[in-house]
Amino acid sequence: MKLQSVMELEHPATVAGMVQAGLGITVVPELTLFQFTRPGLVVRPLKIAGLERSIYIVRRRGKTLSAAASALYDHMMSERGKIHDYLRMQLGAAAV
Repeated sequence: MKLQSVMELEHPATVAGMVQAGLGITVVPELTLFQFTRPGLVVRPLKIAGLERSIYIVRRRGKTLSAAASALYDHMMSERGKIHDYLRMQLGAAAV
């Protein structure tokens, strides 16, 4: 599965607002989690062997995801081990 980013945002508060509004899901580093402590959002850790930074996936609690967001969520949760290999290929062995 090839993943394609549709939008990139700089400010975690903006990302949190978009997730809270039901416009998608996001993957964020641990240091930004305070921005995602909002009613209706749920945070799940993505433990990936070899990754030095803790990252999390954020989505709305108890809400149905769009087909695209659901596919990304399911893919991220089921393929966590392979993500490490992908990052190693994309960033180079020294960066992972």
